[in-house]
Amino acid sequence: MNPDYRPPGAALAIRRPDGTEPHPSSLPDRNPVRLRGRGNYAKCFGMASGEFIKDLNDDDLLMPDCVQKLVDAFRLAPDIVLATSYRRRIDELENLLPDQPATRPLVDRDMTINGMTLANVMLMAGLNMAGKPTTTLFRRADLQQAMLEDVRFDSPDCIGVIDMAMWSPLLLKGDAVYLRDASSQFRIHASRQQQDPALQPPTIRAIRSLQSTWLEFGLHTRLNRDMFLAKPFPDSREPWHLRPFTSLKPVSTLPRWWT
Repeated sequence: MNPDYRPPGAALAIRRPDGTEPHPSSLPDRNPVRLRGRGNYAKCFGMASGEFIKDLNDDDLLMPDCVQKLVDAFRLAPDIVLATSYRRRIDELENLLPDQPATRPLVDRDMTINGMTLANVMLMAGLNMAGKPTTTLFRRADLQQAMLEDVRFDSPDCIGVIDMAMWSPLLLKGDAVYLRDASSQFRIHASRQQQDPALQPPTIRAIRSLQSTWLEFGLHTRLNRDMFLAKPFPDSREPWHLRPFTSLKPVSTLPRWWT
């Protein structure tokens, strides 16, 4: 656990579901200065030593079987590079909120999704339907190798979309498993950094930067921007089928700012 900087006197509530105290090794190592999203993720990854990386942002919730289900996805499909799932939006009081285009279920059952087509849909739409860090699980070595092999996605300009900057090179290396049942809940509240209006323009610029990087690959010319390849999970013998990303409306031409 590595909470980003908090003002002196601010409390951090850490508890197990049964109310007992956490193990001392899980107590937080507070950053002396605020590193913000990108810097804090980098520090957490540097501190990690296990095979897998599982994030939990401090205002989100994991279902009790979340980690087990995501790890099982890798055990059943060892060639994948990302395990993710449907995620529910909640408010400050943990009331369920309606889905948004990026959070609507991608599929109607557990599926393996071709990584390149998932990255293409995500970037061409500018929506992170692959999942926030709280939602996902991946191998530490896979991300390290992916970022080293293609540094074009590793830009300090990726304000607000560091997760999409991680998933993009990772999904070029392999496929993802998407679990239909929600394994995490993503909290929406006024104090979230993403709710700051001042961050919206740099976030939009960061998405466009990622899109420009993707367009340099030229893969968008061979892939349908609102379709992805998927097959039932965990049966690896099933053939791939094209499935629509239903949150998108058909687009006949690229938006003007993409050219």
